Amino acid sequence: KLEVRLEYDSFSSKTKDSYSYSDTFEGITYREDITVELELSTTPIILSLIYNFSPGASLSPYAGVGLGIFSSKLSSKTVCKYYENGELVDVEPPYEYSDDDSPMGFLVLAGVQKDVTENLIFRGEVRYISAKATFATEVESVDCDLSGFMGSVGLEYRF
Repeated sequence: KLEVRLEYDSFSSKTKDSYSYSDTFEGITYREDITVELELSTTPIILSLIYNFSPGASLSPYAGVGLGIFSSKLSSKTVCKYYENGELVDVEPPYEYSDDDSPMGFLVLAGVQKDVTENLIFRGEVRYISAKATFATEVESVDCDLSGFMGSVGLEYRF
């Protein structure tokens, strides 16, 4: 049995990193502390074609392929603090940046579903998604690979 599935999802990932640089010149120790916060958020809309190998059975394996648009946003915030001989002397206003990209991507999936009731289905699924986004900055572009494997379990209610 062949089915069509339309999916909408949303997820984000945040990271924060800091580094310092110091040097001594004419008896004064200068230090610069830089903190960078990054957030990548992605909202895919995916249309999949799914083949159910055992329609009507209470336990049924399935496999499918899909295409989607992976609307993504990369945001960053950088804060620089300057010290002389250990004392804070200056803090620059945060530098904030963001850019959007909506690349096309594909997925392949496989799973098994179990009928709990006539309308309620329990599902376990593994999928591989392939999509790559490019974000522009003032200096260079940043390539971001959104690809990877994902496993999920869930309940589906059919009306």
